[in-house]
Amino acid sequence: MAGGAYVAAMSVPALIGVTRYLCVSEETAPLRGRALVCWVALFALPTSVLLVPWRSTVAVGGVVRAERTWVVRAASDGYLVEINVSPGDRVLQDLLLGKLENEECLLEERRTAVATERAELSMRRMVMTEKPQIHESALRSTVARHQWRDAQERAASLAVRSPAEAIVTRAPATDQSGRFHRVGEPLIELGSGGWRIKT
Repeated sequence: MAGGAYVAAMSVPALIGVTRYLCVSEETAPLRGRALVCWVALFALPTSVLLVPWRSTVAVGGVVRAERTWVVRAASDGYLVEINVSPGDRVLQDLLLGKLENEECLLEERRTAVATERAELSMRRMVMTEKPQIHESALRSTVARHQWRDAQERAASLAVRSPAEAIVTRAPATDQSGRFHRVGEPLIELGSGGWRIKT
């Protein structure tokens, strides 16, 4: 502020000298009207910049979006029973964001676990008694183990996890708990990197 006052004080004598020259000098007599209009314009523009208040912000309509976004989708059909995050939360990679519940998935995992245990017991009995059906029993045991592993993966897919370290930009409201979601439906949106306004 003091620097601006100093500049103004130093420029006042120059302004008075130029004004006197334009108004009184014989050289400017033929063009005096035009010279005075130009002088007023040259004086008024910088003065208006100092006196007229200018906005220091710019308003732009748009949506703030992250450079990188991830949409966490339901990997399995199920009811949303737990949501552990809300918009604005910072999450780490592989953090549990929420849970889906699917009784059929859990029952299938238990059923295949029991079937695997039975097939392995049957195979052990045949090994002990040296029965010729041991190859068939070993095959049944292997198939049961694979089915059990698939069922475990489906049950694990009910846990909704973060794919990366990011900030939660969208999450279901707590009143949406209990809502059924199909495979592929978006559940949570995450973002990271620079933030930009998309208009």
